[in-house]
Amino acid sequence: MVQTLIILGHPNGEQSHTQQFLKESLEKFPNVKQHTISHSWDVEAERILLKQAERIIFQFPVYWYGAPGHLKTWIDTIFHPSMSYLKGKELGIVASFGVAEHQFQAGGREHFTPSEMFRPFEMLANYFQMMYLPIFCVFKWMYQSEGDKQKQLIEYQMYVSAPNPCRLIDKGKWLSEQLQTINTDGVFDSLIETMIYNNEEIEQLLTMVTDIKHNIR
Repeated sequence: MVQTLIILGHPNGEQSHTQQFLKESLEKFPNVKQHTISHSWDVEAERILLKQAERIIFQFPVYWYGAPGHLKTWIDTIFHPSMSYLKGKELGIVASFGVAEHQFQAGGREHFTPSEMFRPFEMLANYFQMMYLPIFCVFKWMYQSEGDKQKQLIEYQMYVSAPNPCRLIDKGKWLSEQLQTINTDGVFDSLIETMIYNNEEIEQLLTMVTDIKHNIR
């Protein structure tokens, strides 16, 4: 399992329903460490956290088209050109917006996409030769239906803890593992067995496709 470090950059995370909901959803993921930026920090201790992680995620609300100021200050203080151990690690962004998704596109009210807004993070990843992950955006969380919230919550948990790239077979395995962790009374035994069987079938099909492609060459 990938070891993930989430840097929580909300200046008032305890008062944010969105951030608290996301934070609580990861409490049973042993491979995920959530680290809240405080007003003061030990530089070396922070760098050790980065060194130990395989996947680093900055999670924050969008303020004036960017990350909160104290997160930028943290990055400016902690990151240093000598941190060669960041090479090969993954860098992701989880950003929450207070407006609708369709506003952030060409022709929308804001004109630009999140990928364009957060280009400096991509540049940071490129500088340290890290793998930059697709941005995970949360739009108008409080106005979503319960069904949409649960769907995005699962996508968020997968973004944080599942392998990258996350193929169909990987998603199936991940879902099976999550069901097993809550299947204390055996209610999901039949479903888990079916999913495992389907995963094996998919794996065999992928192997066959790979062999066919190899023979064609």
